[in-house]
Amino acid sequence: MKIKNYAYKRIQQRGLDTTVIKIIEETVPIKYIKKSQQGILDRRTTQAYTQILRKIANKIEKFTGTKIILDGSGSMLLTAYRLKRDKKKHYKH
Repeated sequence: MKIKNYAYKRIQQRGLDTTVIKIIEETVPIKYIKKSQQGILDRRTTQAYTQILRKIANKIEKFTGTKIILDGSGSMLLTAYRLKRDKKKHYKH
């Protein structure tokens, strides 16, 4: 999506983030309202996305120290394992 200069200035003035604009564009259903297409990030959608992101964040934290080994071209996974932690919480190979 292209952003007009006017729209970009308004985004900055209103303290919005272009990342949020992109998320709305790509994930929120767009509706035709009053001769324009509009996407609204409502409370229900926000709560649903927040719940999904929390689950992802928890999974990432749970699997800290996971290592993957790829082939030379980086296109095939050869193996994956978790690194051992010592008492000082540093990971060893």
